[in-house]
Amino acid sequence: MGGHGRKAQYPKQVWHPFGGKFPHPRDWKKHTNIATLIMALTVIPIIYYAEKHTVYYQYPYHKIPWRPNLKTFDEDLEERRKAKMERKSVASDGDEQLDS
Repeated sequence: MGGHGRKAQYPKQVWHPFGGKFPHPRDWKKHTNIATLIMALTVIPIIYYAEKHTVYYQYPYHKIPWRPNLKTFDEDLEERRKAKMERKSVASDGDEQLDS
């Protein structure tokens, strides 16, 4: 009643998408590390290039924890004020030298 006399026709080896018919391909750790290294060597320069060439049309008003190198609006405004004061002091020093 169970039909146990006949076996199904299938291969004894297990087929696996990563290693063909072998479930654990040889050197899989080495191949994984090589692929990870290639991806890192490709992606990291792209990230640095994108960060260097990014243009911000409006600075954020508060600090962003995961972007510590990004200037906030207040920092940019303070830098502009310092530069303006330096230009004024250089111009006023030049005027004093002309008077003497």
